[in-house]
Amino acid sequence: MDRFRYAPDDIARSDAQDLSDLVAAGAFRAAVARFQDAVSFRPFDLLPEANYAAFAKYCAAVAAAQNGDVAAARGFMAAVDIPLSGDFDLLPYAEAVAYGHEMRRRQLECISEGRPGIYVASLPKSASGFLSNTLASILGVPIARTAMVYRPGPATLDYFVVDAWAKCVAQGGCVTHEHTSASHGNPERLAEAGIRKIIVQIRDPRASTASLYHHFFGTEPKAEYARSFKEFAAEYYGHLAGWVDGWLCYADQVEKAIEVRIVTYDAIRAEAADAIAGAIGFATGLDRRDAVDGHLNDRAARGELPHNFRKGEPENWRGMADSGLIEWFWGNTPGRVRSYLAMTK
Repeated sequence: MDRFRYAPDDIARSDAQDLSDLVAAGAFRAAVARFQDAVSFRPFDLLPEANYAAFAKYCAAVAAAQNGDVAAARGFMAAVDIPLSGDFDLLPYAEAVAYGHEMRRRQLECISEGRPGIYVASLPKSASGFLSNTLASILGVPIARTAMVYRPGPATLDYFVVDAWAKCVAQGGCVTHEHTSASHGNPERLAEAGIRKIIVQIRDPRASTASLYHHFFGTEPKAEYARSFKEFAAEYYGHLAGWVDGWLCYADQVEKAIEVRIVTYDAIRAEAADAIAGAIGFATGLDRRDAVDGHLNDRAARGELPHNFRKGEPENWRGMADSGLIEWFWGNTPGRVRSYLAMTK
């Protein structure tokens, strides 16, 4: 992660003339090149000259986020013309702008047709794609995000709310698929944007850690490039367990601006129709059970199985951990998480 450890001052200029000077001197190109590999930008010299200022803000926001500076990243994103984020983490700037405007157009079309929206925040690897995509299909709306990825540490990923995106999502006409945590003032910013109900999807963080490991390295990781599961857990487990604990803590608050409904991975796996219909009813007040049943039955008839569930059982993580790691997991799991999920050592 050393490629992110720099100050983005030379691409954070707000004055257009300063930016022109930077471009002419070649400094702008050098600054962007420092993190181009990680962000997959298209060559910036393909951009119209008038877009350099906004592009610089986007670069600065990404750089600040990758360095763990949420406040700076939020400030830079406030000046970026991306009205709404789609179901992705990072895109080349020109593509992100075009996609954002198209996403916003589709959302406004759905709003004009009276289609509601649902805000879903999910623990990574908790079947989030299945839930959000199913909800979006049933309601006939696009999938959006309110949050941007950032790195609080050298390996862990987290997300912070971008105010402009949250205000758009609060208007309805879309379903979110994102991993927004209850930290960094995210719930408060969502409330300020007008979001009043959230579906929070959780899972035993030990199983999520194992699934995330498989996501990165495959179900049969090769020793020559994969880290051990123990090393991986040491980096990621604290964040995943803390993510669940943070939302459970927020849900337990007596006075809060947002009403929370917790949906567990096990509940979706056991009876998807009940979980999905319940989520729609909670978020929109609509009874769409018939539509839910019809959608799931159609998928089953076509042989479409949720790829998110892979082929494993919820307790398969135990086969990846020795007794010492099992003990470590237990000792590093907040009591509230153990209790709510009825976890066993």
